[in-house]
Order: sequence, then structure tokens, then C-alpha cells
Amino acid sequence: MKVLILLSFIAAITQGFVLDIEKPRLDGKIVGGYKINIEDAPHQVSLQQGYGHICGGSIISSKWILTAAHCTNGGTASRFKVRVGSSESAKGGELIQVAGLFNISSSTIVLWIMIIHCWNSAKKFSLMILKRQLS
Repeated sequence: MKVLILLSFIAAITQGFVLDIEKPRLDGKIVGGYKINIEDAPHQVSLQQGYGHICGGSIISSKWILTAAHCTNGGTASRFKVRVGSSESAKGGELIQVAGLFNISSSTIVLWIMIIHCWNSAKKFSLMILKRQLS
């Protein structure tokens, strides 16, 4: 009986430790991600469709944005905008209309594979050209 009480006590104590461990959220966001100031990552943009954020992207020149191919699959340029210069996806910075989309697979461009290989295991990406230059 003493052994059973002792085991119950140990189980109760260790159960408390298990509950304190934070479980990852599986809500489509980056696990372990955190908010930052846009000044720490000024190349980062929010790809918007309709009324909100759908994907992130990176500024690669004053008129070009790079994002994952699945973000623009089946879409036309007129459906997308890019928010630049803001830490928030819904406000601040500047919202710019996308002028063109170019979905590219790794089998068509050898040079880009080496550049994006470490970012995207699917080796597919999408280039967007903006209607006007970033300031």
C-alpha cells in the first residue's frame, strides 16, 4: 500500500512538470517565431490577397519581390498587393499593387536553385514585379 501511495505521489508531482512544458501551436504560423521590428528585417514584406496577409516575401530589388511558389499558385497579379515597411501585416508601411507574377520551378533555372535551396526545400519560388519602384 505504501508503494502505491508513493507511486501516486511521484506521478502527481511529475504530472505538474509535464503541464508546464509549452506545446507548439499548430496554427500555420512559424513554430517558435516571434514579432520583430521591421527595421531589423527591412527586406521582409507581407503578401496580401483580398483583405489580409497570406505569405511573407523578400525584397530583392526596388521592383522585385521573392516568395514561395505556393503563395501565388493559380493567382493573377491583380489579386495581390505587397505591404512594405511595416512590422504589422494589416497596417502601416505602404501597400503596393503587384504588376506581374512569374512562377518558376527549380528545373528551369539552375542558378537560382543554389540561391534558394537552403530557404525552400520544394525548390519552387515566385517572383513578383511591382507596379512602381519602392522608395
